[in-house]
Amino acid sequence: MSMFSLNGDLNITEEKDLWVFNDMLSVNVSLEDVLSCKGIYAPPYASSNFLLRIKVSGKTVDIKEYEWTPWAFKRKGVLEGVTVSSSLIPIVGMRGIVL
Repeated sequence: MSMFSLNGDLNITEEKDLWVFNDMLSVNVSLEDVLSCKGIYAPPYASSNFLLRIKVSGKTVDIKEYEWTPWAFKRKGVLEGVTVSSSLIPIVGMRGIVL
């Protein structure tokens, strides 16, 4: 854990204020499930109504724990006994993300 990270257990920040970014893009993280993200802003482009939600076996995976840093958002959850984890990372030098 770096000095710039925030453990989900200690978080008091609202979802609308949790973002990850690089030098060209900002993306709003989602606390709804492990495999989703929201609005993407990459000036001069903006997509405030963007929503990506990936399901596993037709179900969303609830977050059990997460860690936020300005450059990555890591989440873990369990669905039907299977641990599902993700990292939402803006690609450095590009207007894109990896989930």
